[in-house]
Amino acid sequence: MTLPFRRRHHDDEGSHDRARALSSSQLVEALGPDEAAWLARHLDSCTECRREHEAFSADRELLRSLRDKPIEPPRDLWARTSAALDQAAGKRLSTGARADRRAPLAPDRGLRAPWQRLPVSAVAGVLILLVVLGTAILPGVIRPSTPSAPPVALGSGTPGPTPIVVAAEPIVRMSTAADGSSELIVQDIGQVCPRARPECVPPPGNGPAQPLGQLGAKASTMTISPDDHQLVFEAGDTAGAGRIYVVPVPTKGTEQTPPPTATPGTGSQPPVTQAPRSPEPTPEETPIGQVEIASGVTVVGEVAYSPDGHYLAFSAAPIDRSTGPDLYLWSAGTGTAVAVTNDHATYFSAWLGSQILASRLVLAAAPEKPGNAKASEQPGGNGQGNGQGNGQGNGQSIEAHASSFLFDPATLTRTDLTQPDVWLPVVDASARFVAYWSGTLTSKDGVTWELGSGQLVLDTWSTGAAAASSAPEASPVPVIGPVGEPKPLVTGKVADFRAKFDPAGIHLALWIGEDLKEPVGRLHLIVIDPATGAIKTEEPLPGTPALRRFSIDVNRLAWVSPPGQDGQESSLQVLGWDGDSFGEIHTEPAQDLLILR
Repeated sequence: MTLPFRRRHHDDEGSHDRARALSSSQLVEALGPDEAAWLARHLDSCTECRREHEAFSADRELLRSLRDKPIEPPRDLWARTSAALDQAAGKRLSTGARADRRAPLAPDRGLRAPWQRLPVSAVAGVLILLVVLGTAILPGVIRPSTPSAPPVALGSGTPGPTPIVVAAEPIVRMSTAADGSSELIVQDIGQVCPRARPECVPPPGNGPAQPLGQLGAKASTMTISPDDHQLVFEAGDTAGAGRIYVVPVPTKGTEQTPPPTATPGTGSQPPVTQAPRSPEPTPEETPIGQVEIASGVTVVGEVAYSPDGHYLAFSAAPIDRSTGPDLYLWSAGTGTAVAVTNDHATYFSAWLGSQILASRLVLAAAPEKPGNAKASEQPGGNGQGNGQGNGQGNGQSIEAHASSFLFDPATLTRTDLTQPDVWLPVVDASARFVAYWSGTLTSKDGVTWELGSGQLVLDTWSTGAAAASSAPEASPVPVIGPVGEPKPLVTGKVADFRAKFDPAGIHLALWIGEDLKEPVGRLHLIVIDPATGAIKTEEPLPGTPALRRFSIDVNRLAWVSPPGQDGQESSLQVLGWDGDSFGEIHTEPAQDLLILR
């Protein structure tokens, strides 16, 4: 930008000043005929004034073009501006205080600042340029950020490049340390970047790690209590196979000290002390305070604490796969878990408040043949077929139907759902919506079951309201469970799935596995209209590759990327949202990442 502040050594200095003033005024409003004619004659005869006039015009066109290209202010503009204003105000106060202590001086025109000696017309031109430039750069009022909402540029019509604030609870995850031991990390993600500005904030660090030692756990069975004080897992090594443990999680920054644990078969909780170590080297010490809650079984499906942490629910089958799974319940602080079903065909699904949602497989009985015993109607090993009768185990396809129920651990009351063929239902916390597999299950060997004919659907949940009947004389029938108005959630092959709602019940995270042997699937985020229950067509996360374990909370979804993706180890990926605005961020890659909550 050219500024017309150079003095010329011409005899008629006033004519040059007049030309500069008219050139500046012409940028704002049209000149009169006489002034326009005089300016044209002067510019023809004065090369320097003509160059300044052309520079003024070029700058004007450049600045005017910025109106069509809004410039996003830097995210820390207000912080820097506020600090500069505060510093300038402090200097003015300090200078004023010193001036009050000095005798007043007579005005001296020679001491004026350089801009005070400029002609008024030149100063006016500079002010006009500054106003135009400021309007282009700062199209609205910039407000300082607050903890509840990020700063935005108002009046621009587009969101500013500020991060989206995440208000969810921290993410609890595990990884493998350099020595092969397990370590626990509580990851607090406070901000994510808008997709238009993926690097608005630096990636979060891994945070302090809490060593847990050599747990030797099956990753698929690990879970943590709501207060982060207990870790549950099934032993993954050969020596401890078929055993399920609960171990205390040490407090961060302290030595591992065992909390009081119950002695099996008693109601007392004496403190547990660590036995003196043998001078001989041992392969591995039992973690302090570890309790074995089940043995001779293997976990089938999910393991989860109740929201209040009082109970732990899971399904488990005998380690030899002689029968299918039953539903187990463990009361925190007691000795062992108890099987609350004995049909050998029950799968734990999820918690709904203080009640358990579970599903049961039922096989159609085949016609009896002379000399053969009647085939069992229950699935066999691992709760997935007994391999005998009904053509099971000979390569023929076996079909099973599902029936689901609610189970109250306090009263041991079971309530069957009204709707048939509901498999592994998951209900949001406010009991408005339910996601489930609507259909059958199939198997070719009677051991491994896959989803058969049907689809993953979203339905409305009923807690027992009476449903209208077409017969006038009939009494209203109470409906418990899905009301029978399913809406498809995804298309394509589904061999396995896992569903979770956010606390508001309007965001549904859905992991889809296309192969039961593969730990990697695709993660979707479904947005639901809370007023109508309709599924919004635009999917903010349309099937990204992810491991099966994920975490969803108030306004964020977290998952682990598959190892080897982009030639790197797994990393923790986070999608956050504020209304209809979505952003993402990820941590540095790490080894053997696993989300616990």
